[in-house]
Amino acid sequence: MINKFKETPGVTKSFECYVSSSTLWFENSSDMKTTISFLDYWKIKNNANVDIEVKTYSMNGSLLKKEYLNFTKGYVKNYSPLNGRNGSGSVEIKIISKNNLRVPYAAIVAIYKTKYGISGVHSYSRTYYNNGEELSDGCEGSWTIRDNSLIESFCVFHNGSKIQPKQEIQLKIQNKKNRILIKNIQLPAMKPYATTKIIIKDHVDNIVGFLDNDIGTVSCKHKVNGSFARMLIGNKSTQDGADMQVTHSNFNYKEIGCDDYLDKDDKSLKPYPGKVNNNSKFIIYPHIAKGKYTARLGRKLFEIGTPQKIIEVPVNKKCSEINFTANKGKLPTRLQLGIISQNNKKRIPNEVAFSAITSIEPMKRFHWGICAFGEEMKTKLIISNLKNLDKNKQHFKELVINIYAANNKKILNKKYVKLSSLKNFEEGVDIKNIFSDLKNIKKTSFGYFSIFSQYGRFLCYSEIANKHGSVFKEHSF
Repeated sequence: MINKFKETPGVTKSFECYVSSSTLWFENSSDMKTTISFLDYWKIKNNANVDIEVKTYSMNGSLLKKEYLNFTKGYVKNYSPLNGRNGSGSVEIKIISKNNLRVPYAAIVAIYKTKYGISGVHSYSRTYYNNGEELSDGCEGSWTIRDNSLIESFCVFHNGSKIQPKQEIQLKIQNKKNRILIKNIQLPAMKPYATTKIIIKDHVDNIVGFLDNDIGTVSCKHKVNGSFARMLIGNKSTQDGADMQVTHSNFNYKEIGCDDYLDKDDKSLKPYPGKVNNNSKFIIYPHIAKGKYTARLGRKLFEIGTPQKIIEVPVNKKCSEINFTANKGKLPTRLQLGIISQNNKKRIPNEVAFSAITSIEPMKRFHWGICAFGEEMKTKLIISNLKNLDKNKQHFKELVINIYAANNKKILNKKYVKLSSLKNFEEGVDIKNIFSDLKNIKKTSFGYFSIFSQYGRFLCYSEIANKHGSVFKEHSF
């Protein structure tokens, strides 16, 4: 059963857990490398000591390696599965503590470097260790596909600690013309900790013609046993290792249903993060709770009804915040969107799967997220101001940005005391222009930023770009 928003771990204060975990896909080849990166936020945020167990599994669930990590050198750990050797499967990061961890998933990011691309995704799946966790029957949506002669779409999901019997999964594919194609796929039994990867072109011969040079969306029904059924979803070059972009799926509320709605006066909105160009847009997935709603961006209105269509909302420089209202009844607490970014037409567009932000969202004062150092990577910090969310405006006092690295425990620090000085962060500010010390780093590595402000209504992202024009954004934890 899906928790109501206010009962979600991390939102409610009553949830307790002493084990948390995340399972992420990895693939290493001559043209692709995976890095699993995380910050010692347990110590930084809550002064908690943790034990870190890392298990690497093959695609069929065989245990390839087990080890324990610590933060002896720096506050960031960058883990290379199989020490970079060729292979694919999953990595489970398991966190154990005597302190209440509050959230059953560990905040981890997987970064995928291909020949021309850079992409990443935060924690999406995990093995269940706590009582009452039972979301192993997947009914997932929010998956954008871009299949053509150069691109193929795929999904990945991970089994838990028990055998998942053979099954028939169902893909429901929708194109921009509102046509539906249903494909049932027979899958063999999954061993404990096995990973399944499905490439749509391997099962749907006419997928390129069905999409007709446009995007589509997919919802998927599948099962795992003893783990969360969330999927990694993505689009990659048909030329192995050339380019790839990934994100995660989300619940298909259109089929699951929804009993969690906002009050009449609550707001639901999302500012577009970062600098806007001609490729900037929102996608409203056709997988939201049934109802009739209106999305508004400036003076443009987009109707959401029955049947639900794939709605692309271009963003412009004058107006980049999308707002939602219910035509009748109330808005659901969760309304799934995709945030699309593309700096170079030769690269696959990046997509961040993220819900609209609502008035019932608790104040968030501490944020942390991934960033990249080195000559070949550029990281911008983006800070969106959710000033239109509340009736009673929040008062800004100061904001502090910290930078953490993997090879030392020196913390770079910058304080801002005027709200006006944060205006440039709405489009993104290069971290090298905030901290000049970062200009001296030549070799590519990954670190973390943290942002703290009592204001409580900032929404933070990082934008990482490489020298080939590939870019990915990731919202902070």
